[in-house]
Amino acid sequence: MIANTVLITDRYHPSAIHRLKLKMAYEVKEHHSYELKPKDLVGVCALLIRSRTKIHSDLLVAANQLKVIVTATSGFDHIDLNACIRAGIHVMNTPMANAMSAAELTLCQMLNLTKSSISLHNGIIKNQSWKHHYSFFGELNRKLLGIIGYGHVGQRVSQLAKAFGMDIQVYDPYIDDAIIRQHNVFRVGLIELLRTSDFTSLHVPLTSETKKMINYQTLE
Repeated sequence: MIANTVLITDRYHPSAIHRLKLKMAYEVKEHHSYELKPKDLVGVCALLIRSRTKIHSDLLVAANQLKVIVTATSGFDHIDLNACIRAGIHVMNTPMANAMSAAELTLCQMLNLTKSSISLHNGIIKNQSWKHHYSFFGELNRKLLGIIGYGHVGQRVSQLAKAFGMDIQVYDPYIDDAIIRQHNVFRVGLIELLRTSDFTSLHVPLTSETKKMINYQTLE
């Protein structure tokens, strides 16, 4: 059997799927489930996924014609890269695609915290009452933001936070000093960052180094 199918296992905009079908010389199929079984990959040459689709060695048993996996995510936490290497499958991601969206969500959550937006919403919309006893953290202006992981997302969080007048300190043992100087932020150790920051935001991949980074000891 010649592999001639591109399989999509997550939600993508209909116009994007339409364009893909027009431009691809292969059959494009949508699999309406995040969970794949080995039989689903028979005859599949390319796989288009997001983070909810998990790729592991047992799944690749029948994927002897699968050549490429494209994941629309910034990381590979959901993919067994070693299993893909052994199977000769190329894996690609989209590290920049969601960076600004994630950064904007981070600032949105920080604003929710400072302004008690959710509590106010519940009071006004659900209970038709306005009360002034909600606790306010104040403003983002002049607060110290600690960013753990100063990659694509972390740098954009820093950019947006500075527009609110925040000071930025970062912990990232892998980022180059030149970037730290260029962005005018402070590099500190992890414990110092946790001890002194008004807000702490994590933007790191799941690795043996980062797993359970926030734990009982660090919260203390």
